[in-house]
Amino acid sequence: MLGTSARIGEVLAIRLQDLHLDGPIPTARIAGTIITRKGEPTHWQDHPKTDRSVRRVALPAFALHAIRSRLPRTGETAPDALLFSTRVGTPHTTNNIRRLLRDVMDEARIETSPRTAFAAPSPPPSTTSKAHSSLPNFPDMPTRGSRCSTTSSATRP
Repeated sequence: MLGTSARIGEVLAIRLQDLHLDGPIPTARIAGTIITRKGEPTHWQDHPKTDRSVRRVALPAFALHAIRSRLPRTGETAPDALLFSTRVGTPHTTNNIRRLLRDVMDEARIETSPRTAFAAPSPPPSTTSKAHSSLPNFPDMPTRGSRCSTTSSATRP
């Protein structure tokens, strides 16, 4: 979740085959989610919340390091194995992870929700202006699904 803006269930649903760690820009494909329904076991669902939520996200260096150090410890090699699973290989429930995150945030005295605390920050306006101006034929048009605009007056420290 940290640095990717992915939902808890989306992160828990990342499979080994969704990871591309050796390219120039290491990425994870968000292509599913974890579902828990009353009376059913927690399971992997083959699509996230919406069709537009299927995406590839760049992994920050700290996330790449954490994933690479985790892989040998899991002992998993099957492409459809979950990156984050319980000791017996089943998916974690989103409620348990959300509770653990709240506990950690309370201990650290962070007063925000886990979703907003770990979301990727919007890039500064100067970065988005450069990105938008490099788009062919549409330099002033924000990309579809963009979380920021070139007219943003927000500043970053």
